[in-house]
Amino acid sequence: GWWPFNAEQWRAEEMNAMVRAIQPHILFNGRNGLPGDFATPEGHLSAPKPYRPWEACMCTNNNWGFHQGDHEWKRPADIVEMLVTVASGRGNLLLNVGPQGDGAIPEPVVRNLEAVGGWIKRCGACITDNDPFTFDLQTKGDHRAEWFNHGPMTVSGNRLYWLIRRWVGNPLTFAGLQCRVKSVRVLGH
Repeated sequence: GWWPFNAEQWRAEEMNAMVRAIQPHILFNGRNGLPGDFATPEGHLSAPKPYRPWEACMCTNNNWGFHQGDHEWKRPADIVEMLVTVASGRGNLLLNVGPQGDGAIPEPVVRNLEAVGGWIKRCGACITDNDPFTFDLQTKGDHRAEWFNHGPMTVSGNRLYWLIRRWVGNPLTFAGLQCRVKSVRVLGH
């Protein structure tokens, strides 16, 4: 009772104040138990509500460090989908590669990241300078989208980007837009 707050929170606040006195422009994550300047969801791609800057922490397989027995590498398509999902929530993706003991990056990770780099060269416009894009069906006001199972979407200004995970064939029909469409282009293949 009589103590108005817990000792761990007090120490974290004191530590943050001390560090900020030394480096006024430092950013804190929430790992010390305080909210921090940005959120760091680990193992999932959920933007914080209410929104604040965030960084999703994910692995290229199932372990943060190198694990000789873990060969469940995320495919390039999985990594691209993570990038687009994080971009749709205006976040950053921290993607851990788990280097081997000698510092080498496992060959499957190198191949997959090179493939993702090629995709970014062709289609990177859809993951940079994004505006907020909500999939929340309860949102009122500036509601930009509904949930759609063919892939995540991002928006930048008056441009809508749609990562189609499974092409359903020709013609591809997209209905429900409440605006005039000036043009449609395919950024990659």
